[in-house]
Amino acid sequence: MLAAMLRGRTVLEAAGRYLLDNPDEVRRTVRGAIGLRFAVPITALRWLAAELLRDTSKVRDVVFEPCPPGLRVEASFDKMHTRLRGGADVFVDGIVVSPDAMGIRVRVERVALDLLEDASTPVAALLKADALDLSRPATLLGYLVDSPVLRQAEGDTVELDLLQHPRLAKDPRVAGVLRLLSALVSVKQVAVDRERVQVQLRGLPFGVAPAIDAVREQVVTPGWSRVRRAWQSARSSVTSRERSPVRRMLDAVTGQ
Repeated sequence: MLAAMLRGRTVLEAAGRYLLDNPDEVRRTVRGAIGLRFAVPITALRWLAAELLRDTSKVRDVVFEPCPPGLRVEASFDKMHTRLRGGADVFVDGIVVSPDAMGIRVRVERVALDLLEDASTPVAALLKADALDLSRPATLLGYLVDSPVLRQAEGDTVELDLLQHPRLAKDPRVAGVLRLLSALVSVKQVAVDRERVQVQLRGLPFGVAPAIDAVREQVVTPGWSRVRRAWQSARSSVTSRERSPVRRMLDAVTGQ
């Protein structure tokens, strides 16, 4: 949990530094928010990847290049003692957020996997013999990866449900946040142009009444409870300080 918190803090700090260095993005984000449109510059993704991977040697030389409406992602990494360079065109076909799911459907095309060294390993042998079928990358991924978040992998399409991760599934706060978000907005489309990843949202997908209920349940009621607890604690503290002189006098009389 601590590691996850530190990673999240690193992401926020890196994003904050990027916005300070690029104030135009703040103005663009504010204008886009009016139309429920958000854009993440591809240069920001490159910069963020460099920040997060600065102190690690597991993944290096990450590249993001636009291939509208998708994004070309490449990186160097180690797999089974073999140094590899992999890349793929990634297209986000759908994102579904609900109280019980965080679903992402991704399509992968033009997958490439190259050896960066002449190694005598099983992975190197398979690549040299062209024994890996990269034309169906999702199917191959389904055989290689055993993860609770991987719902389906077939052909060139991968479906993930991030809420199936044990750490997220057991956290009641995550369900509350998802209930609030899913009542307020839904993701209509994710696409890439030459400079940015564009995210178009749809407001109040289930109507006004469910949104009001979610805000009352997840924001107003917990907030009011915290205010009441703080007020009661403050009153108890004041009362205790007011009575302390009397208590000291009684202690002196009784010899305590």
